[in-house]
Amino acid sequence: MPRPTFVSSNVQGAFLGKAGLLDVKELRSIQVDDRCIGMRIDYHDGTIGTLGQWDPSKASEASLIYKSCDGPLLGLIFLFSDSTEPFKRYVRSVSIGHAPQEAVDNSFFWDDFNSELAWWFTFRYDYVEKWEGDALVLDMPRTDLLPVEVK
Repeated sequence: MPRPTFVSSNVQGAFLGKAGLLDVKELRSIQVDDRCIGMRIDYHDGTIGTLGQWDPSKASEASLIYKSCDGPLLGLIFLFSDSTEPFKRYVRSVSIGHAPQEAVDNSFFWDDFNSELAWWFTFRYDYVEKWEGDALVLDMPRTDLLPVEVK
């Protein structure tokens, strides 16, 4: 499927969440109606990652989909809505499991835990892929003062 172009300079822009899946302690997902909007990844070292759009105000509604004490993480299965048009597909659910025996048009399987996974979330559609972009590191001067506009 061709990768959609994302424009994020407006209110309905794309949220990008990217994360690795090595040393995962727990995975949680948030479901809103028939759509999974994002995931929270808790790592064994205490750090937290997110994929898609993680909404902390809905954290109490999140479903625990994986705990490391239950065994190794096999892979993630992203099930998409039925549309074949990239600008209408969204993630319906994320589950843990093995790769499907046969390719399924409306699913994406991920078990490349040595690479980062990216989840582009917009209010209308989602796109999940291996992250192959470059991280932008900003060299910000250290200051205790915030810029203030005085009129």
